Amino acid sequence: MDGLPDLTRAAQQLRFISRMRTTSRRTFLRTAAVGAVLAADLGITGWIAHERSTHTVQGVGAPDADALHPDTSWLVLPGFKLSWEESQWVLSSLAPSMVKWGRLAWAGYSNEGLEIAALTRAVLGYVSERGITRMLLYGHSFGGMVAVQLAVRLRRAGLEVPLIVLDSTPHSRVDVLNSRWFDGLVYSYELGYAIPSTVRAAMELGERVANKNERTWQQIADQTAAQLSPLAPSNTLIQSESAYIYNFEVGVFARDLGSTRVGYLGNAADDTVDSVNAAAGWADSLPRNFVPPLISTAGARPPHASPQWNPLLYQQALDRLSWQCLPVPRAVGAVLPPRP
Repeated sequence: MDGLPDLTRAAQQLRFISRMRTTSRRTFLRTAAVGAVLAADLGITGWIAHERSTHTVQGVGAPDADALHPDTSWLVLPGFKLSWEESQWVLSSLAPSMVKWGRLAWAGYSNEGLEIAALTRAVLGYVSERGITRMLLYGHSFGGMVAVQLAVRLRRAGLEVPLIVLDSTPHSRVDVLNSRWFDGLVYSYELGYAIPSTVRAAMELGERVANKNERTWQQIADQTAAQLSPLAPSNTLIQSESAYIYNFEVGVFARDLGSTRVGYLGNAADDTVDSVNAAAGWADSLPRNFVPPLISTAGARPPHASPQWNPLLYQQALDRLSWQCLPVPRAVGAVLPPRP
């Protein structure tokens, strides 16, 4: 009988060891699974970072447009903090109007920072590959500033640039409402300091709360999180875009636009850019190129540069401007004579 306690203790120890083995196996499998997911995520993140370390210009197949306008192409230049995916979204929202006058392409900026020379090289690579000789530029918000400088460089390279569309584009930093928030981004960028992700997260959340419009709190949280994903523009790119806006001087390019026409889409209710004042500034700076009047996008929600959310309204506005500035388009399905 004296040996029973020892046997009981031994049995308890065996059961404990058995449970430990089971628990350890489960813990190991869970840890291994988590590790595999993290490794895959890091691999994808690294691939995205590598792929988005250069400026890109990507054509989008549109059979009718490719057949009707083999030597003419639109190019969407995305606005401030827009990702490559959002650039494609803007293009697809405007495509039903754009295909009447040209082929389709979108641009994406490098996460290592905005560099106009590198963007120009990407565009020239695209036009060389596709046989394009005429570029129509659509500048989404800040992208309109980029479009003006890019147009000058493309003209110097021998390309025609018949039209630049400025969608709610500031004429200078004074047109940006509540611009104090990006002053710090500019100063830190010019001093060589990177903005930490935690600071950016607070800025993204604060910006969306201040401009809540009709968004729900869940949408605000989702959009803030999206700006911190590997697919979003990097902090370095955003800082360089801020510096570009801050230092932009359109007068530098005014004499080099030649016959390029410049049209403006804007909304008096815009709470991001003073579109009315901006359009007047563009008209004063580019008197030989600017096509009046401002074409209104009133009724769009949100009111600033939002073809993604208001495609029909923006297609109609772009149609109106294009009819005003470009040759009468060929009808879709028209039979073309054979090329010589």
